[in-house]
Amino acid sequence: MAPTRPDPEKKEPSQESGWLSRITRVSSTSEAVLKALGALFVCGGAAYGFFVLFQSNPKEVASQVQACEKTHGLNGNYETITTSGKEVLFLSCSWPPSESSDSDGYAKVVRRDVVDLTRDAVSLAPRIGAGPDEADRLTGCRLFNLWYKSSSPPGYFPHMPIQVPADTARSIYGVAYPLDSLGFPPVEGEAYVLHNTAESLDRASCAS
Repeated sequence: MAPTRPDPEKKEPSQESGWLSRITRVSSTSEAVLKALGALFVCGGAAYGFFVLFQSNPKEVASQVQACEKTHGLNGNYETITTSGKEVLFLSCSWPPSESSDSDGYAKVVRRDVVDLTRDAVSLAPRIGAGPDEADRLTGCRLFNLWYKSSSPPGYFPHMPIQVPADTARSIYGVAYPLDSLGFPPVEGEAYVLHNTAESLDRASCAS
């Protein structure tokens, strides 16, 4: 029986072609996965965009805020009123309403007093430099958004906004102080913000 001769037209797959085949298959699979993920991302983004648009319709927001301003006699969506002594009212209308605002979005933050910490000779820790000189007593929110400004030379400049929860004491730099170090009995629901005499509260609203 004559030996079988190899077919010159038939080529055995090389190791290189095997690797190329596997790489091609992996690439095709990866491309398909990426396409699927891309489709999900686009659909998810569209759904989220629709949700945000539905939740915060600009016309509805403007209408609700204007109605709030009219009801409470505000000359705009934010107003500051100094009543008597050291009490200051920070009034605002926003939409949607926060947990601390009225159902129509109206909120009132009251700075009840500015306590002279140097006069009361309180024991404060930790200290920042020489320590704060004053403490603002605030009420009206569960969580306050606060903007302070400084009158130190060469002029006024704003500090970074801070958030302070009710029933806590913080400096304008966010440093926490124990309530029992204030030198006066804290009142439930109030927040205490410690600062120097050159720094004052410029704006306040309710975060929640």
